[in-house]
Amino acid sequence: MLNALRVLPPDGTHTILISFTPEAGRVFHEVLQINSGTSVLHVTVMGEGVNPIINLDMPTENGVFDIGAVLAGEYLERTFKMQNSSSLSIDYSIKLESLSLLRHAKSQELPSFIKPDEKMKSLVGTQNNNGQNIFDLVPSEGRIAPGATQEVTVTFAPDHPSDHYSDFVKIELFGKKESHSFQIKGMAKKNVMFVHGVDETTVNVESLSENPPSTLEEEELKGILPSVLFSVKSIAKESEFVPGSREIYVGCVRTMAVSQKKNGEFQFENVQAITSKGFNIDPQRGMVEAGNLKPVTVTWSPPPGHDVQFDDKPNEPVEASIILTLKGDITEQVKVMLRAYVVSDVEDKTEKTESTENTQT
Repeated sequence: MLNALRVLPPDGTHTILISFTPEAGRVFHEVLQINSGTSVLHVTVMGEGVNPIINLDMPTENGVFDIGAVLAGEYLERTFKMQNSSSLSIDYSIKLESLSLLRHAKSQELPSFIKPDEKMKSLVGTQNNNGQNIFDLVPSEGRIAPGATQEVTVTFAPDHPSDHYSDFVKIELFGKKESHSFQIKGMAKKNVMFVHGVDETTVNVESLSENPPSTLEEEELKGILPSVLFSVKSIAKESEFVPGSREIYVGCVRTMAVSQKKNGEFQFENVQAITSKGFNIDPQRGMVEAGNLKPVTVTWSPPPGHDVQFDDKPNEPVEASIILTLKGDITEQVKVMLRAYVVSDVEDKTEKTESTENTQT
């Protein structure tokens, strides 16, 4: 009861204000007893608590909403929907972990490349150098009527190239109950065409300091090709090797520039040089539509005469390299360094188990 009672004159009335704040989704009832000088009035008060339920319609994988790739300095928009599946109006608010007042305190941990077994890893990745938010979700708060749907627009606007842009999103109901949470990721590229799905050769934490200027001459820099590492493993069983297979992706960014063509092309040069070492690439050339990733399958079978002695020289790799030509806004070449090795069936199962545990974490 929110207000006080008072003396009632003959034929007078008084309004009683009653609040109902349930803590569970069920029916509640209580008897309200009103005493006067000559009588007692009993009023049964009933109310039904309803659980607020919001369903998200968005493409996620392992709790990650992947925005995709965009050119640094441009922006990319994606949308997802929130549907109110309950019988009452729901007030919601969307909060970014990068804007949390506790972000600094939570970030006082060793980075993952120093302590890879750390379970409490930060879900906030690279941020803009200009201080503006990487991701923006609009509308960030509001009310959804029963059975209604609210569309939310996610804007990804990076200011420099990086593959590690990320943030953590929480959706709260009525200012206190956390309904959903997920991570947003995105990549910013320098050029339209790019390679994705290769091995990590750098840490995923950027330094705030500027890179020192190169001491090489401009002509010398032109002769140095950017390189990526891609590894494949074959499984050794009792009397045979199971060929190893893995996909590398060639992507094409959908740019806002009107002068740029929509699609890109790629071609692996001099494939015969790696065939003798057991590598095979399919397809070797093709076209990538803007905004998409083209999978390329790299297969490795240990060549004839390849001998593996796990006790003496376990996992001795077979190495080769190939040139990938990308044609988009510019034509560039990337050196793909291939590394293949043989593992036993037991080692393969152990690696898969560890990978699954890391993904769940």
